[in-house]
Amino acid sequence: METLQKLVDRKGPGHLFRLAHFVLALKAIKEKGPIGRYELGRTLDLGGGSIRTLVNRLKDASIITVEGKKGHILAEKGKKVLGKIEKNLISFQNLVEAEELTNKKFNLGCQVRDVSTKIGSGINLRDAAISVGAKSITSLIYTGNNNLEIPTLGKDYLKNQHPTLLKYLLSNYAFQKDDVLVICGADSVIIAQLGAITAVLSLISV
Repeated sequence: METLQKLVDRKGPGHLFRLAHFVLALKAIKEKGPIGRYELGRTLDLGGGSIRTLVNRLKDASIITVEGKKGHILAEKGKKVLGKIEKNLISFQNLVEAEELTNKKFNLGCQVRDVSTKIGSGINLRDAAISVGAKSITSLIYTGNNNLEIPTLGKDYLKNQHPTLLKYLLSNYAFQKDDVLVICGADSVIIAQLGAITAVLSLISV
């Protein structure tokens, strides 16, 4: 994480990047690479100047490299950096059915491992998500026996109030006991992604 944070803190003109921008960029390059700068910019909703700056920082740090004219791929260093993050960040996907819980059209769910004791009241997660423009954040803990608990609302809230959503979540994630599912709601896909990742990064230490 320190490697990417240095890129965030690097001074220079252009976009004010968040750590989540670099994590999303690495995930996109891993999944779609080789990927061109234009397509990566569209994925991250960044303009030409901003995506050029982000890509240059990643290349300067030897985290990504260029594969001929095909586009960018992860370098060995980039694979290691992302691999450390993915030890905790298990799954990352859009949640069509979560609108009934968040009251937002666009929702992103991050399954995270080994952080259930760090959730607390959830205020820190909320503040982290809101800082990038997200509208809501909900943390659920898998307690076993096919149940997800929202700590602030009680262990059976989802089962009693949103049984269809509970079934949907259980069918879309391979949970282990004490896994956390962070659901972020926003007014756009990219803000939901940035909000969820920013919240999760406040929990994990790599």
